[in-house]
Amino acid sequence: MTTGPDFVIAYCPTNIYSVGTVHEIALARLERKPVLFVSPPVEFPTYDALEKHLANDATGTCLLQALRAELPIKPNPRGVPSLW
Repeated sequence: MTTGPDFVIAYCPTNIYSVGTVHEIALARLERKPVLFVSPPVEFPTYDALEKHLANDATGTCLLQALRAELPIKPNPRGVPSLW
């Protein structure tokens, strides 16, 4: 009989939603197994540079803000775990 791992190391970028990873974390916790939650820093330097470049362009700034609202991009420079 296989009992599975004794612990789980979960790599969870906070800018990507992953149902499978969350499920494995929940399953490990239900089995009272330790979980090491690793969340890397997430940065978008090109987006930041484009935002700075468009600072004096009202239309470009509005379009960039709309794009940010539509895309799953959220900077997390300290790698703080998300609340989901």
